Amino acid sequence: MSDLEPHIDRLLAWYTTRARPFLEQHAPLSLESIDKRRSDVEKLSRSVDDEVAVCFLGDAGVGKSTLLNAIVSPDVNVLPHGGIGPLTAQATVVRYAENPYFRATYLSKSALNRILFALARTHELAQKRAERASFAAELGQELDEEDRREAESALPVQEADAPAENGKLDAYKKQVRLLIQGSQEGELDLPYLIEGLCAALGQKPRFGLTIADADATRIERIRQCLQVATGDGVHRERRADGDRKGFLAELREHASGFLAPLIKSLEVGWNSEALRGGLVLVDLPGVGVANDEYRKVTSKWVRTHAQAVVLVVGNRGVTEASAELLRSTGFLARMLHDSHDPSAKLASLSVAVVKVDEIAESDWLQEKSVDPEAARKWNVHFRENCERAVRLAQQQMRAQLEKLVADGPQATLDERREAVARILETMQVHAVSAPQYRLFKKDDDEAPPRIKSAEESRMPELVTSLQKVAEDHRGLRKERAKAAAADFQKRVFTVIDLVRAQWEENARAEKEAQELREELETFLAPKQRELDARQGAFREFLRESIPKEIEARIAEAALAAQVDIGKQLRTLGDMHWATLRATVRKGGAHETRSGKHVDLPNHLATRFEEPVASVWSKHILTELRKRTKELGADYVGMVGEVVAWARGQEARVKPRIVEALHESLDAQTKELATVGKDAVDDLKNKVRNELHGKLIKKVRQSCEKFVEEKKDVGPGVKQRILDHFRDELAETVVEGARPVAAKVLLSNYKEVQQEIGERLSVYRNPLEAARDAIVQSHEDGVRRSDAQKRRHVLEEIETILAEVPRGDA
Repeated sequence: MSDLEPHIDRLLAWYTTRARPFLEQHAPLSLESIDKRRSDVEKLSRSVDDEVAVCFLGDAGVGKSTLLNAIVSPDVNVLPHGGIGPLTAQATVVRYAENPYFRATYLSKSALNRILFALARTHELAQKRAERASFAAELGQELDEEDRREAESALPVQEADAPAENGKLDAYKKQVRLLIQGSQEGELDLPYLIEGLCAALGQKPRFGLTIADADATRIERIRQCLQVATGDGVHRERRADGDRKGFLAELREHASGFLAPLIKSLEVGWNSEALRGGLVLVDLPGVGVANDEYRKVTSKWVRTHAQAVVLVVGNRGVTEASAELLRSTGFLARMLHDSHDPSAKLASLSVAVVKVDEIAESDWLQEKSVDPEAARKWNVHFRENCERAVRLAQQQMRAQLEKLVADGPQATLDERREAVARILETMQVHAVSAPQYRLFKKDDDEAPPRIKSAEESRMPELVTSLQKVAEDHRGLRKERAKAAAADFQKRVFTVIDLVRAQWEENARAEKEAQELREELETFLAPKQRELDARQGAFREFLRESIPKEIEARIAEAALAAQVDIGKQLRTLGDMHWATLRATVRKGGAHETRSGKHVDLPNHLATRFEEPVASVWSKHILTELRKRTKELGADYVGMVGEVVAWARGQEARVKPRIVEALHESLDAQTKELATVGKDAVDDLKNKVRNELHGKLIKKVRQSCEKFVEEKKDVGPGVKQRILDHFRDELAETVVEGARPVAAKVLLSNYKEVQQEIGERLSVYRNPLEAARDAIVQSHEDGVRRSDAQKRRHVLEEIETILAEVPRGDA
């Protein structure tokens, strides 16, 4: 619990038990807005101690898990290490826990059925079976269209003249071998694996093969896990509870052992000092074969939850592919969304360069071979290589991000430049040796480290920087909660002060009150006409101007995106014709055996997303806040004129009552500058869910139509594919995206419009409120002339204000 939370709790308790009952009796119309602010303050207060998530990105096999394990524990591999990963992409979350635990959620039978279908079809094709009514077709009946497409996307290209680009299928085979036989290595007996999967799924044998005892034991465990998966929200949880050896053994089975491919999500609690301050490490899946799943998982974390991203790269530094991760995972899009909100704490970026010790080892051995006597120590080579790696990574990242800036829609060029500038301004680069750090921590005579202190590995510096991220984000939350509490308290005070001013006012006769009303109405008449005109213009702005602006901006964005998408699609001309054909046959997404990813649905969707983000943040929301704030300022200014009039009435009118109203209105309208803040996060999710989903479907349908029309075979296939991509696909993407983007923005705008209405509803006509506030005191003069009652109310006010909690807020 933060030290601020008890004070806020006391403040809110004071409001609930003392101030609110009083206001309920004397100022009931103010309660709705104050109660909402109370709820906001409570929410902010509770979020101060929320965990801070740092996501680790990197290509598969780069050494990300080795680095994370070194951060979490010097002697235990808590996270999955090595191998090719699960059947679906997953994020492994590690947080602090006094008593270590892990919580695993398993994939359902449908995921294994999908893999079984792909392996069965592959086996049949390999055997060149003529009979089409195969058991694979029987299995296929159990799959819906999306699962079938996912399974068939793993099948190899069948033409003899096409390269064997079936990395996804190879990964499936190894994953299933790990499940059934406990190891990814060794000979792959496809019928045996199919037989084992059938047994795990409770299906009849297909080949009559005998399952080995050890494999049968694993299969039984898989059955148990699948049974757990049938329960909604059910998971397997294991705590150490004194049995560290047994706990670690079962954790390894789930994290990197035979059960790893079956894991849907894995959460680990570990008593690591690095995590004690609320830091949460998220190991995102390496870019591998499960592209659709990868996008979903990384989008959820990078776009929504991550307060920082660590890009893990090898000793070659920041390559074009690793820098592209920042775009494909949505990190740059998130920066674009947040770039127009000066109050937003942007997600920070760090680069961790690993495997520098391998280069140091090579340089050291080379120097020793040339002149053993003059050779410098290994530590010197490591230090020099670390310093060189940091400089190189900084230069590479700047160059790669500048390329990403240039390689995008012209409409959002300035926004991308601003976002990249903010990234580079705060980016940190760390060159580290996780293996040497762990060797030093273990202090094992049989495996001595090369370094003499933990600091030489540069790992403590990285850990400290991550902890600083958590500390900074919690500090920002605390400041926001503190400011919100102070504003809330001021708001309550202004309303109570308004009530006090009403009761302090001297009694007036009804006749004098009527005369005063007439004078006021004469004074206010031209101002009321001016206010009516401004309110009418504002309503027209909300009803007509903004929707038209959204339509116009989306049209501009669509035109820019179509040009940009066409330009990008033309770059596919350098690809091998067979790769292009495999891409179009697999719905636009394909991975070559060499590891090159072609992912048109995601790539083209991202191209359209950037202009949409700019339209909302830079143009629509900015103009909304500006105009709403201006109207609030008009309200405050006009009531200020009433204050000046009241002050000029000398003894006839005591201006204190309208001054209190003026202060209350001023405090209320300051919130208008932040209108639409919640809608920014909503928009991110809507754009990602609705726009991406629609575009991915459009690209797939376009590719499927191309294949159905047999345009993917015969001479000139490469040019036909390129023409299809350049001409039809670009138009298909934009035409599919434009109405969805307009719908998303208009839907978001309606929510903001409602929010504006709610915030302005308290003072629909501030001039009438000011008039009534002055005259009402006269009309209630007789009622308030009861000195005893007036004294009681004023004493109660003083008591309430005296009891307000004192603190930093």
